[in-house]
Amino acid sequence: MDSVMMSLLELGLIRPPIVVAIWNSPKRFQEYMLAEPHYQILALREAEQSEEEQLSDK
Repeated sequence: MDSVMMSLLELGLIRPPIVVAIWNSPKRFQEYMLAEPHYQILALREAEQSEEEQLSDK
């Protein structure tokens, strides 16, 4: 649990929560994002990698 939740529990300000989480795979963004933003992020990452490669060649 995160520190804020633990602090609130210790102070008795909240009841113990039930925490539910879903499994994330390496394809998390592809699985949960709309297609257009996903492809925009991929394009930005590819551009950044390309820039890094060009700088490392110099």
